[in-house]
Amino acid sequence: GIATYAERNITLTKELPTVNVTQNVHQWNTLLAYNTGGPGAGGFMSEAGLPAEATSTFAQGSTRIKYLADYRTVSDVATMVGLIGGTRDALALQMSLSQKALVGKNEWNLFHGNSAVSSLAYDGVLKQISAYNSGSNVTDNRGSVLSLDQVLNTLGLMQSTDAFALPDTLMLDPASFVSLATETGAFARYMADNKNP
Repeated sequence: GIATYAERNITLTKELPTVNVTQNVHQWNTLLAYNTGGPGAGGFMSEAGLPAEATSTFAQGSTRIKYLADYRTVSDVATMVGLIGGTRDALALQMSLSQKALVGKNEWNLFHGNSAVSSLAYDGVLKQISAYNSGSNVTDNRGSVLSLDQVLNTLGLMQSTDAFALPDTLMLDPASFVSLATETGAFARYMADNKNP
């Protein structure tokens, strides 16, 4: 098969914010909670009294900068006789192909990267998700496609008062997308047919 991809295949790269770094170790702070104990902890007081002192919870994170590159060479012969495709400018072609390859490598590693396999690599989203809370936030369908109920239950948990997340993107493999599109299409038709006047 031909191993090519288009810009539409590059999804996660476009969603991530970029941060300029100035050294090989990057540090950041993350707000974990506005109020220690959660939103239901304390706050009430007697008249002319003071509420109990509260604090926000922060965590500091750090990571070593990882370097991803692509290395190409072009021989004099390839340049002179046009061995690389129909172009006479083999170096320009290789540079263009190298940029595309690098974007593809980055996208793949954003999902599947594993520093346990290579200490030079970063951990992708899949490894980070399975490692978070010992993987308690992962549902293994054991090969079955995702159902609409599972998606709705997960979104409900994410938006609960324990998490306060507001998810706006759902990334799916093609098999799950087709299944969910079919299921939601049937649901939408049902809702349209049973709309109250």
